[in-house]
Amino acid sequence: MKTFCNIVLFFLIITSSELLSQTIDSTVLNKYSSEIKKGDFAVTFDVGTIFGSSSRIESYTLSGKYHLSDKLSLRLEVSENAVEETSSDAIIGYNSHNYSHNIVLNMQYYFSKSRKIKGFLSAGPVYSYSGYGDQSQNYAENRYNWGLGLFASLGAEYFIIDNVSLSGEYVAKATLGKDHDQFMNDGGVLTEYVFDVKTLKANTIRFGLCVYF
Repeated sequence: MKTFCNIVLFFLIITSSELLSQTIDSTVLNKYSSEIKKGDFAVTFDVGTIFGSSSRIESYTLSGKYHLSDKLSLRLEVSENAVEETSSDAIIGYNSHNYSHNIVLNMQYYFSKSRKIKGFLSAGPVYSYSGYGDQSQNYAENRYNWGLGLFASLGAEYFIIDNVSLSGEYVAKATLGKDHDQFMNDGGVLTEYVFDVKTLKANTIRFGLCVYF
């Protein structure tokens, strides 16, 4: 329910921005807006975090997009995150880390081609790969999984100058794949499990800087 409320809130923000942009006086609009054109290329760097969690940055995303028309672009993006924790306690000391990589190819549709604030929707396939490792004096665990699925987002760009914009984007993805778990106890016995896994993640928002060339 909380995730649904966040989606509705973000949708209302984007819609309000579009309506506000439409009501701007045409003279001001012509002076400050940047028009997206076929053949434009842009590079974006985003940082993402999770609704309802700490303020820790969850991911970093680098993407490039090519505009097929004044309202449609093809976007390729790569994102990753990594966290490592180490305990110095001699008795329960452990070292753990997790990481994930995502590759997304999506079509991005803009509601407007020439306003200062440009809302958009995007959708396309996603490939994800993630891993987890945990090691202590008594056991070791390694886990990795991969998945294929669909990516979708709702966002907006706010142009601060003609070729530079700030972006905000609500992201959701669903994947199907395999999960591999390996456990080794202090006796050196290795146990491995493989099973199907389904994931649905719809609680991430990211902000970025986009430069057009």
